[in-house]
Amino acid sequence: MADEAVYEESPYIQYQKSIGTQRRQQRPPLPTLNGATPTADQLRARHGSESSQWSSSEQNDAPQKAHRFIAHTFRIPHYCDYCRNFMWGLVQQGLRCDDCGFAAHKRCSERSLLDCRPDLKYVKRMFAVDLTTLCMAHSVLVPPVVEQCIMEVQRRGLNAEGIYRISGSHEEIEKLRQSFDMCGTLNQRVDLSQARVEDIHSVAGLLKLYFRLLPQPLVTFSVYREMAQALRATRNEYDRIKTTRKAVEEMPPAHVQTLKLLLEHLNVVATNSSANKMTLENLATIFSPTVLCTGSPQQGIILPQQEQYVLHFLLVHYKKIFGPQR
Repeated sequence: MADEAVYEESPYIQYQKSIGTQRRQQRPPLPTLNGATPTADQLRARHGSESSQWSSSEQNDAPQKAHRFIAHTFRIPHYCDYCRNFMWGLVQQGLRCDDCGFAAHKRCSERSLLDCRPDLKYVKRMFAVDLTTLCMAHSVLVPPVVEQCIMEVQRRGLNAEGIYRISGSHEEIEKLRQSFDMCGTLNQRVDLSQARVEDIHSVAGLLKLYFRLLPQPLVTFSVYREMAQALRATRNEYDRIKTTRKAVEEMPPAHVQTLKLLLEHLNVVATNSSANKMTLENLATIFSPTVLCTGSPQQGIILPQQEQYVLHFLLVHYKKIFGPQR
């Protein structure tokens, strides 16, 4: 193993630079929605027939991500992408990033930078995948499954009584999950139209299932704890919003954008509560166990009422929390 490896000249870095411009799509990013909440038609007009893409400048400023190394057995002779030296042995010659394929000796992996660029070649499904990893692999700000489900619910489910409360068909939801996992590898869209999925509750159930299967919940425990403490510490609305906003900014960008879109969508659902019977309180009750990470029992018991209160606060004040700094 080389003692002084020139990381910037490694085959991995050169390869990533060469394909970087090919993978970047000159598409406008998902705009910030500080004002009016988008309708399904507006979302479709904004994104066309595919999920929203990062612009070139945003890909250059993409969040840094650590490699997810696991022991790997290479079937053919392989060289370390860090030091460019041969990886000796018959089994488990080194480590490989499960998200981008970066291969390295164990010692070299400890020196690697936070430059993981997940690739669809390795990220072969959409469900049960880290949110940041999925968004970076697809070059999007919001997971395609989240965006498509929201679009479809806003198109034909806003007046459906009990939307997100009534369960859809388990078999149909499972088929849709498998379709997204398979089409995600091919970077294709899944048809959620009424001709394919007659019951809109199955689409709503698919969205909840996605959040439920995330390895790291949409709102992590540390951020949730800061929010809960802020709401308990003071009754001043300005201070609550300021502290909550600061806590949200600690989350990865993919979590922030996805949470923002979800909160906007649920507010749209609530504006039709006279027809669908789903108020912000009802929606907070349903989604709080799904999107909030309450931690382990060792970290303390958190009552469901606290979860609902935090999510309800986010729903009511999301425009001020995610809007421009004043």
